[in-house]
Amino acid sequence: MKKAIMYGAGNIGRGFAGALLSQSGYEVAFIDVAQPLVQKINEAGCYTVRTISNDVFSDTLITNVCAIDGRNREAVADAIAGADLAATAVGVNILGQIAPNIAEGVRRRFQRTDAPLDIIICENLLDADRVLAEMIRQHLTEQEQALFSKRIGLVEVSIGRMVPVQTEQMRLDDPLRVCAEAYAFLPVDRAAFCGEIPPIQGLVPYTPFGYYIQRKLFLHNMGHAVCAYLGLCFGYTYIAEAAEDPDMLLLVKNAMLESMLALGAEYNASCPAMAALLKLAGLEPESKSARLILPLYEEIARGTSPKFLRRKVDELRREYTRPVV
Repeated sequence: MKKAIMYGAGNIGRGFAGALLSQSGYEVAFIDVAQPLVQKINEAGCYTVRTISNDVFSDTLITNVCAIDGRNREAVADAIAGADLAATAVGVNILGQIAPNIAEGVRRRFQRTDAPLDIIICENLLDADRVLAEMIRQHLTEQEQALFSKRIGLVEVSIGRMVPVQTEQMRLDDPLRVCAEAYAFLPVDRAAFCGEIPPIQGLVPYTPFGYYIQRKLFLHNMGHAVCAYLGLCFGYTYIAEAAEDPDMLLLVKNAMLESMLALGAEYNASCPAMAALLKLAGLEPESKSARLILPLYEEIARGTSPKFLRRKVDELRREYTRPVV
């Protein structure tokens, strides 16, 4: 069985990227500094991803998983050196802290094999490949940097899956369980792979990848931000409440339409092709139909209220107030 390293065992690590890797036949080793979490994963050897939509849910058991304490640099480096594939989902502010461990891992890998290693970067960061490369290179010699350029692929992605916050009771019932929406596609930069593109379930290789990055920032993230800003002004607490307001829906949809037209012009995409992005909410099924603002349209169109999307307006407003680069 092929081995994959998943740096970060949080919501995206367990609820999205790690789950896709496991379901695609990889043995997944999560790296995390939360020792209780590491212990629970190792004791269970599996965990549950609950796909939810309001009061309806289905459970999927994710198997062939283990965990490594991120503070054990020897174990981390050895795992990276022997991996067939790697991914990160630690958060932008943590990348600099894991770069030395990745550098030591690839250094040991260079000593063992000529095989390439691709690292899928599941971070909400513009030019994540360039940023992480610079961080890792600081810990490599000139000779190792040359090998790094030839054998290590840093692959940008566009994260689309939403992982709603669980209640305290849900966490007590099953500490390892992660709740997520049904969307399970992972667009990746096709041109960034050093090795063969792995047959991962839900992977969507695409080039030029700048289109997906800009689309996420200026459609998905911007739609979130507009709903959060206006929701705060309208006196709402939760995004779901704001998105049930017809006036709010109109404003958010029109803002996204304006952004869509700009993307169409920038990437020379025809209006009919780009218009597919706004079906029902806004977007074509394989890209964002199960996202936060956008699925709200679909849920409301079906006569249901997306109450499971319980992110607070002010929380999301603060998130999108920070710089994206």
